[in-house]
Amino acid sequence: MGLTVVVMIVFGLVNTEFAGMFSVIANLSLGFVALAVLMTGVFLVTEGGIIHMLLRAQGEHVGFWTTVKIGLIGIYYSYITPSSTGGQPAQVVYLRRDKVSVGNSTAVLFVKFFAYQLAFVLCTVASLIYMYPSLKRDDPQLIPIVLLGIAINGLWIIAIPLLFSPKILKKAVRRRDKAALEMYVSQKARELHRKSARL
Repeated sequence: MGLTVVVMIVFGLVNTEFAGMFSVIANLSLGFVALAVLMTGVFLVTEGGIIHMLLRAQGEHVGFWTTVKIGLIGIYYSYITPSSTGGQPAQVVYLRRDKVSVGNSTAVLFVKFFAYQLAFVLCTVASLIYMYPSLKRDDPQLIPIVLLGIAINGLWIIAIPLLFSPKILKKAVRRRDKAALEMYVSQKARELHRKSARL
């Protein structure tokens, strides 16, 4: 993490457009900056509190500030990986270091992700309904894009419960075991063929 911060600072210093950021910062309102910092702190504490509550529900005893750190790690790795795919895996790895089982941490993060997707889709639908007349009048080309985003994120709301369906899990396990058995039999057959060829 420290190496990434150093790389970002060096990149910023050599980038000619980065110099303009200082003039932007100088013109910012200190009141709004303080409010932004405060709200960021509230968000991080809330994020850690949600993870802490869900882990305790699974019987895992982890310190509150540890879960705040886990929430911050998830945000950090989401920002530096393509399509924000690295956040949850990194959180599972760091929770494993804190003696939290992979199964429990994965389940907790799935539940948290499901709640986030559900809230995101509901808020987006409500916003679209409220702003539809003005969008239709001023930017009608945005409506299909918004609907596509709702559809893509809505699919996760359907997919996540299906991942935990006992029937689907049993089928997946059977297919995995069948594939593993076929690979094992095929490997043994090749070994026997090679031995018979030598004889």
